[in-house]
Amino acid sequence: MKILVVYSGSLSSKHALRAGIEKARKENGRLVLLHVFNSHLFIDYEGGYRAEVTARQESSRYLEEAKKILKEEGGGIWSKVIVAEISPEDAIVHYVKEERIDVVISPFRYKAVSKDVSCLVYTIPSHELAASGAF
Repeated sequence: MKILVVYSGSLSSKHALRAGIEKARKENGRLVLLHVFNSHLFIDYEGGYRAEVTARQESSRYLEEAKKILKEEGGGIWSKVIVAEISPEDAIVHYVKEERIDVVISPFRYKAVSKDVSCLVYTIPSHELAASGAF
């Protein structure tokens, strides 16, 4: 089983990553971590170059945080980290196909991709669902 976890730095994405690690461990699966910087948000943005630089720095911190969680909690499972610079929805659809993903676990805001992919999509809306062991 190959699991794609979408990581945005949000609380729900942290829970998605932990749920993905747990599922990969239980299923003897592989975990693909997808972190996306949506550079399209800065096209014609009035905040200018400085706003994009600040957002990139924050995104980089989120990526390092995800790698740390993966290292500390995902020991013993096969994992791969992908960083993309397109819309998160497009990235999810693309990498589900390219990586031959069986399950996507993501923050709730990406639930709409479930209609565009041919695999199961679990979304994490809040701390309560992730803690409930629903996976």
